[in-house]
Amino acid sequence: MPSPSLTVLVVCTGNICRSPSAELLLGHGLEQRRQAGASAEGCAVTSAGLGCYDGWPIDPPVADLLEADGVPGWQEFRSQAVTDALVSSADLVLTATRAHRFRIGERWPEAYQRTFALGEASGLVESGDLARLPVSFPDRGHALVGWLAEERGVRQVPDAYDLADPHGRQPADYEQMMTRLKHMVAVLLDAFVPARSQSQVSSGIGVAIPLNRRV
Repeated sequence: MPSPSLTVLVVCTGNICRSPSAELLLGHGLEQRRQAGASAEGCAVTSAGLGCYDGWPIDPPVADLLEADGVPGWQEFRSQAVTDALVSSADLVLTATRAHRFRIGERWPEAYQRTFALGEASGLVESGDLARLPVSFPDRGHALVGWLAEERGVRQVPDAYDLADPHGRQPADYEQMMTRLKHMVAVLLDAFVPARSQSQVSSGIGVAIPLNRRV
């Protein structure tokens, strides 16, 4: 199997709610865009947890929400802990919260420049100008990582961008997490692989590329 041209790692704590949802939404959305004719080949999306063991299944309420949205892959998903290899091979690390971002920076300082909270990255994209980025993928993806690092150094997004952990809480908490995450993913997808029409973005996911899960 050829090496991926762009690797995205999503990180939370237990790798059973937030980060696997982001992994599967991103992977599904990339695949949808590829099937619609966009150039989005060679992207590997995976996820891991800073406080988990390997082999846990996805949280059942999360599985229900993903299934309702027609997002595949949750049945086979199993958690994995963050490792040196996962971080070092990632071109972009997305975290559920700023606290996770700081922990990545503490343990892997060389990765901090390419590590962003999901809400931070999507907020910078929503309020920024991507006109100078290359059009084609994966060049656009690599350029976007550098653009995010530059933008973070000169401006901030609102503090309310952390994605709260719904594990063990009420159904409404899971639904709120998923709603916020789907918006973040849609924004980032359109930054990586611009949709052919605005309707692809407003649909809530608009994602695409086969998952290449690292274990």
